[in-house]
Amino acid sequence: MLKLIIYGYSYGNRSSRRLERACHHNLSFIWLVSGLKPDYRTIARFRSEYKEAIKNVLKQSVRLCIKLDLVEGNTLFLDGSKFRANASIKNTWTDKKCEEYLEKISKNIDRLVDEAERIDRQEEEKESLVKIKKELMDREKLKATIQEIVKTLQETRKSSINTVDPDCVKAKGRQGTHASYNAQMVVDEKHGLIVSSEAVSENNDLNQFHHQLKQASAVIGDKPKIACI
Repeated sequence: MLKLIIYGYSYGNRSSRRLERACHHNLSFIWLVSGLKPDYRTIARFRSEYKEAIKNVLKQSVRLCIKLDLVEGNTLFLDGSKFRANASIKNTWTDKKCEEYLEKISKNIDRLVDEAERIDRQEEEKESLVKIKKELMDREKLKATIQEIVKTLQETRKSSINTVDPDCVKAKGRQGTHASYNAQMVVDEKHGLIVSSEAVSENNDLNQFHHQLKQASAVIGDKPKIACI
């Protein structure tokens, strides 16, 4: 399983479902896993349970590259790229969006209550209130959910939060605004090999230089002479 995940990483394949498909259709993957066909849930669970071990193996790979003189560690280049999260931007909430929805829901609740009272006064009308009561309950439930989101925003002091993937951020790119992660990569100059990478929950690179450089230095075991962004 470890071979499958690392080999997939080397081809930019990070999706558990795509790795599962590769084990069925890609000859190099089929050979690597000896014809086994792991389910995508098994792949995802293995990656989740052994996350730190996988990180350590990747760090050891960088140190092996240093021994083989493939990585010098003298000059490092740092950059970040936006990768879409597995969540819709529609599920990203801000204080303003919550306020607008709460106002809209309150108006709908008032309308439903007024309608229920009007029907009650019309004795000759036999229409059931079951539908209206259900709509009222649904809106009350939605209101409570949004109020909980507002509370979370206040407690975490975040400008926005995605209810499907709370760790992703709202980021603007060439193809519009999406729920995304900011993938930070540190590359060695000699052969362009990546020595360190991390997906962060920030929509810009302004505060990443020091942290990413420190992390890369820990991986290669020394500080670079030159670091470029």
